[in-house]
Amino acid sequence: HFAPMELRRAHAVWLAVAAAVLVVGLYAHLSRSRIFAPRGAPMGLVLLPEDVAQSTGALCLDGSPPGLYYAPANIDADPSAATKWVVFFEGGAWCFDDEDCLQRSRCRLGSSKFFGEEFGFDGPLSDLPEINPLFSNYHRVVLAYCDGSSFTGNAPAAKEVNGQKVYFRGHRI
Repeated sequence: HFAPMELRRAHAVWLAVAAAVLVVGLYAHLSRSRIFAPRGAPMGLVLLPEDVAQSTGALCLDGSPPGLYYAPANIDADPSAATKWVVFFEGGAWCFDDEDCLQRSRCRLGSSKFFGEEFGFDGPLSDLPEINPLFSNYHRVVLAYCDGSSFTGNAPAAKEVNGQKVYFRGHRI
């Protein structure tokens, strides 16, 4: 049997491999462009309002509000796209112990304070029909990763690590 830490790491590796296979497969199917070369209009950052983040407990590792990148549907090109969405859960691997999670809370993978104002992505999130013929007109969302546990944590209280609070609340995001 696996020890709890080994099981979590094995699960994280399996999820990362599965996500990579899915993204690369979709990319290869939907796009003929170079991999990771964003083209088209970038998506803008939308942060959860601070009061909502605090009242729901939906927080990044450092306690900052989570965010997403969003681009509206192109209903001029396709009126039916008004009700169609592509949602991408950004990955970023897990932190595996308290110190690791504290360190992560000080960068983009653990704090919305480091999110860029825009996000560009090719393949299934591109707004260009020649790159993304199936989904280019849909609403497009990238749920930014900042919780250190693939959106699964749901601890009722922050954990004190070296004098700083770390929040494990990804499930609430």
